[in-house]
Amino acid sequence: MQDALLGSFELRYLAYLPLAHIFEITMEHAVLQVGACLGYGSAKTLSQASCRNCKGDIQEWKPVFMVGIPAVWETVKKGILANVAKASKPVQALFWSSLTAKRYVIVIDATFPTC
Repeated sequence: MQDALLGSFELRYLAYLPLAHIFEITMEHAVLQVGACLGYGSAKTLSQASCRNCKGDIQEWKPVFMVGIPAVWETVKKGILANVAKASKPVQALFWSSLTAKRYVIVIDATFPTC
């Protein structure tokens, strides 16, 4: 059934909240119910910034989706903004203009084609 719906697309979920967290256990059950791949990580090793000599969990597992809590997303946001600040001016301009365009699309409730 999954192949008929998704083709060769591999659905991957990255779990990193404590297993006792009700949100995480609910998501794990849902992910396993649809036959997706489930990977485990840690909130401290989500990004490469907090890892030494290896990739972060997101880069290594390449999840299609993840759920989270605000405290973790703020940490991810800080890491992204630190990398953008270190980038060249053209890369910074590209990042901020892309983010502005995405916010505009969300506001007008339009979607870009995925293919």
